[in-house]
Amino acid sequence: MHHRLLTIVTVTIIGLAVSFSLVTAESISTADTGVVATVIDGSSFQLSSGGTIKLAAVDTPSSGQAGYSESKNYLTVLIQGKTVYLDTGVAATTDQQGRLLCIVYIDYNSTHHENINMAMIQNGYAVPNSTSNNGFDPGTWTWFVLKQTPTATPSATIAQSTATPTPFSQPSPSINPTIPELSTNITLLITAIATLLVAAQLFKKKKK
Repeated sequence: MHHRLLTIVTVTIIGLAVSFSLVTAESISTADTGVVATVIDGSSFQLSSGGTIKLAAVDTPSSGQAGYSESKNYLTVLIQGKTVYLDTGVAATTDQQGRLLCIVYIDYNSTHHENINMAMIQNGYAVPNSTSNNGFDPGTWTWFVLKQTPTATPSATIAQSTATPTPFSQPSPSINPTIPELSTNITLLITAIATLLVAAQLFKKKKK
């Protein structure tokens, strides 16, 4: 019984360590950053440096189409005046209008970035389009990703929404995710490990 308990404790600690390494590996790679000066429409904007960015692999309504204003307004709420982190994919690519195709991220909290392309899709203001977009595949995106950090990560993965909003038809966001920062999860993880070790020691003393 004693050896069985120690085995369970060991396996649990190893499992937590593996989970830690897997979650830590999930981070974004950005080629550039900038501050958003002007939102042009629901999928493009201009940086204060003068560059024009297009959200890769998403389509939003054009001027005059239903949902155009809602899509543009929502993107404005998300990124106007903020610092954005730009992932240009395998190689920097521009569209026919000279806009740089990117997955765009912003700071969500102290430990996570938010994928703006994904936020537009999840909230019904854009639809995915993986054709001719420098290899970007919306099916592989994660809405929220960890910032690159050497510190511990959550013991549980972030649940992804399964909502299927109707594109371009919603006047306001339908999804308001709450992504926990890591400090609470780290504390819980350490507490769990410490509890298991203490329990093993107490059982060992009891057997003696």
